[in-house]
Amino acid sequence: MKSAAMPTLPALKQPGGKIMCETEDIMKHFATLGGKLLVDAKQAELARIGNTPPLQMCDPLWNLPPPMHEQFGIMAFDKWVEAVTPIFKDLASKLGDGPYFGGATPGYGECYTWHNVDVSFKLAKAELTKAVGEADVQKLEAWYKKFAELPGVKEYLAERPKQWGMPGSKAHPA
Repeated sequence: MKSAAMPTLPALKQPGGKIMCETEDIMKHFATLGGKLLVDAKQAELARIGNTPPLQMCDPLWNLPPPMHEQFGIMAFDKWVEAVTPIFKDLASKLGDGPYFGGATPGYGECYTWHNVDVSFKLAKAELTKAVGEADVQKLEAWYKKFAELPGVKEYLAERPKQWGMPGSKAHPA
C-alpha cells in the first residue's frame, strides 16, 4: 500500500525487509526467481522501452477520457502515433527471426512490451499499420500471438476482465 513509508508503487518487500520499488527491477527479480523467462541485457532494454514514454503512454490514451489527457499532460493521440512509430519499427527490427526477442525463449522484458503492444493495437492499429508499415506490424503481430499462447499468459487473457478504463475513454466508451 502506498504510504509515507512507501511513497512509490509498485513496491516489493523482500526477505530481510529491504524494499524494491522499480518496476523493471521487480520484473527482473520475479523472472530470476521463476527461472522460466530469459534474463539478459536485451530483456532489460525491452523492459525499459515498455516502461518509458512514448510507448508507455498508450495506457493513459486508452484508459482515460480524452478531456483528461491534457489535464494529466498526456500527449495528443496524433503526436503519440508519430512518437511511437520509430519505437515500433525498432521493435520489429530487434525481434529478428523470433519467435521471441531472445530467439526461442521468451524473456521478462517482453511482458511489459507485449502489454503495450496489446494496448497500442487496440488504441491505434490502423494508424500504426499506416505509419509503421504492414510488414513490421505483421511481424510484431506474429510475436504478439505467440507470446499470448504462453502458459500462464493464455489463461490470464481468457480470464481477465473484458472491460476496463474510465467511462468515456477509448477502452470504455460511454
